Amino acid sequence: MASTVNSTRRLALKIGMTFPLIALPSIVFSRGYDPLLNLITEYRKGLEDVNSDDYCDAHHSEITHRLNDWTGPAPSKESAVAALLLARDENSQFSDSPTAHAMIQAAILYIEDGK
Repeated sequence: MASTVNSTRRLALKIGMTFPLIALPSIVFSRGYDPLLNLITEYRKGLEDVNSDDYCDAHHSEITHRLNDWTGPAPSKESAVAALLLARDENSQFSDSPTAHAMIQAAILYIEDGK
């Protein structure tokens, strides 16, 4: 079962790099996969792994670009909250963070969808 979930995650990441994540099949979400929450978690882990001097390099990583390009709603309450917390942290570091704007929009769309 674990290998099936990991295979599904890998597939979702591959699809997510080519197509908007909102277009992922709903079966991916029903198995507990939350692409936004995973991106935020990977982003935060990446920041922990680098020195403060390397922060800008980490900030411009592939994960950051994927967060900045996020246009859909957060898939879950957990990712909506994580998106807002990330936006808060980004805004404390940068005056006009595209990541913060995208994450606030994801949380707002989650709320508007009434999930």
